[in-house]
Amino acid sequence: MKLKLLNESIPKVKKGLGLSLSKIKMYENCPYRYYLQYFAKEKFDKADYNPKFFKIGQFAHKYIESKIKGTECKFNSTTMSDNEKEKTMGNCNNVFKNEYIKSLLKKGVAEQGFSMNINPMKPDGLEATEKYSRSADFSGYIDFFAIDKGVAHVIDWKTGSIKGDDDDTFMQLMLYAKAISMFKSGVNRFKLSFFYIDHNEIVTRNFSKSELDKKIQKIVEKGINIPTTDNAKLFPATPGNVCKYCPYSKVRSSDNKIPCKFAK
Repeated sequence: MKLKLLNESIPKVKKGLGLSLSKIKMYENCPYRYYLQYFAKEKFDKADYNPKFFKIGQFAHKYIESKIKGTECKFNSTTMSDNEKEKTMGNCNNVFKNEYIKSLLKKGVAEQGFSMNINPMKPDGLEATEKYSRSADFSGYIDFFAIDKGVAHVIDWKTGSIKGDDDDTFMQLMLYAKAISMFKSGVNRFKLSFFYIDHNEIVTRNFSKSELDKKIQKIVEKGINIPTTDNAKLFPATPGNVCKYCPYSKVRSSDNKIPCKFAK
């Protein structure tokens, strides 16, 4: 399998950076931001970079998880008003009115941790566990999944605007599905869905096992193609809309400077 051959070059290109999905997406959005964070090790003041929509997303995930598990939702945020919390909870409740999701709730698992590592000795070049590890090549928490009649249903809760069904948007769910297929037996097809809670809409894609493996190969290729030399010229800046969400484009309260000279 091509993925196994690609992975044979991993030891000489990783250099401790790993191949996490967040790093791949960061590099694709702006190579210079990747350089600032992982090579220049530039700092930013986290207290100054705390967009409210991040908190809304975190609250929504905690609320839905608590409803599925039947536990108390413990989430503290000074940036969200009571009205914002009430609105978010109302939107989240639409999840439990959706007939597709209702049909899976008793069969599924919420907030499943996973870790996946490159391993050229394995048949497809990867190994996975059901535990989260920050040091893994790919890791995270799967919002919800259920296996029914050989189909792995994987669902991710999203706040904000609805995105498309392109491969870049679905990379996250593809990795989730690949991990599930490795630590759960009997899976031969995948139904991957983003549930946009603010709009009560689902965007879904379906894959066979072979189709998913081809997508995973491309994701690993993206990681391998990231330069590993500490040379800023290899990481050109792409200033634009992404700057609005980049902490390096904000003035630091500690020294009143903007770390990125290309920020708009």
